[in-house]
Amino acid sequence: VLLPSISHINKLVSFYRARHSSMLNQLKAASIIDLPSNPSLLEIGFTTGGHSTFAFEKLGFNAFAIDNYYGGLSGQSSLHEINKKLISSDVDFVHGDITKATCFPSESLDVVFSASVLEHVQDLKSAFDEMYRILKPGGVMIHNYAPFFAHDGGHALGVGDSPWAHVRMSSPDFLKYAQTYRPHEVSDINQWFANALHRDVPQWRMQRILSSAGFKISLWMTKPSANRWLKDLTPDVMNDCFNSTPGIGIEDLISR
Repeated sequence: VLLPSISHINKLVSFYRARHSSMLNQLKAASIIDLPSNPSLLEIGFTTGGHSTFAFEKLGFNAFAIDNYYGGLSGQSSLHEINKKLISSDVDFVHGDITKATCFPSESLDVVFSASVLEHVQDLKSAFDEMYRILKPGGVMIHNYAPFFAHDGGHALGVGDSPWAHVRMSSPDFLKYAQTYRPHEVSDINQWFANALHRDVPQWRMQRILSSAGFKISLWMTKPSANRWLKDLTPDVMNDCFNSTPGIGIEDLISR
């Protein structure tokens, strides 16, 4: 096993610590978050190594993390446990599914956080119901996700070789395209489309799912795709996308 160096782990943790600190300071300045002493936090997703959760621990959080390994799609990595041992962290990593009842007591957490996770959760309603259960009254969720309808929203396995192909084509047509032009990847693409992406949740629907779970949306921000991508969003491409998925709007196509 090729072990990571402690200096490399600490470099990544410092990177995330700076990002998290800036984010939390902005939310505090906007009166969205008011943390108690010794706050508790759950991060959803950790299989890339747990560096983000370690960073929250460095910021003074009693930090936990949960992951279901994408339903087994990415394999059960132990990198997070290796890193935890090397830097003597107390983060508690839990193998579990946020769309089902987890091991966390009701009203026990101050913050629930995720980055690049929500787009992979198939049952968002159940996930938000569970997050609502485990958050304390007045607790805060912070999520950053890449919507499927963005130019790269299908991620590497779910993006074609023409602009917004993953949105313009139906799922069966995209899989047929993969079989024809990317046969070496088609088995992974089939699994990816079946288990690792939701493809029917535009931004307005995400907001409604959040609201129906009992949450108040205090802040909603979108980051637009770069102009080098948006220049390919021609009227024909746009109409193909709208016809393929009638429930989406322009904000879904241009927000990454």
